[in-house]
Amino acid sequence: MGTSPEPPVPAATMITWVFEGDSCILVAKIVNGKHYSILSDYPGVPFAAYDDAGVAEWSCELDIYGKVRKLGNCLLLVMVRS
Repeated sequence: MGTSPEPPVPAATMITWVFEGDSCILVAKIVNGKHYSILSDYPGVPFAAYDDAGVAEWSCELDIYGKVRKLGNCLLLVMVRS
């Protein structure tokens, strides 16, 4: 007998990453109807994320070697790093 198709993934569990124009610089994340703006430094490494109301949801400060120096709000909001 044939196999039945997998059920569709519920929209509430999907994550949409938004990137800047012709680059790999992350600028936003949409999950569960919530929108987060992501700020990146000059090379494109994310360092802060804010929700719709402008509340800081995530932050990360790196040292000169790229190692995490300070991590604020460890919500795993931004899991993509250059």
